[in-house]
Amino acid sequence: MKRENRIYAEEIKKLLIEKGISPSYQRIRIFDFLTTNRIHPSAEMLYLQLIGEMPTLSRTTVYSTLNLFADKGMLKRIFIEGTLVRFDIDTSDHMHFKCTKCGEVFDIFKSAKKLLPKTEHKVINEEVYLYGICKNCK
Repeated sequence: MKRENRIYAEEIKKLLIEKGISPSYQRIRIFDFLTTNRIHPSAEMLYLQLIGEMPTLSRTTVYSTLNLFADKGMLKRIFIEGTLVRFDIDTSDHMHFKCTKCGEVFDIFKSAKKLLPKTEHKVINEEVYLYGICKNCK
């Protein structure tokens, strides 16, 4: 293992401890994957990506880890495909675009709050999903 990876794993371990999460190898590796692969995976997608390198990894571990991270505010749950939950490591307010041809999900870093007319309502959370054909599929 490269020295940089050990340092990065130590940073993830420290972050997990700060959030009150026990830093198991699986949790560190899942968080590392999410930060280096911004693909908005579902739990199943993530499981299939990691099972080759971690043969003892269970689907239950992936599901519970992702939900734990989301409950601690480290991930955002996105529902761009109806009831299927996908996860986003970027918890800032932004929109998501799903290509209806290839299925890839892209971040669009604009806040929907700026598009709203002046209102007395207080927006607490924004979830805006856009659908169409991505530039790679056009």
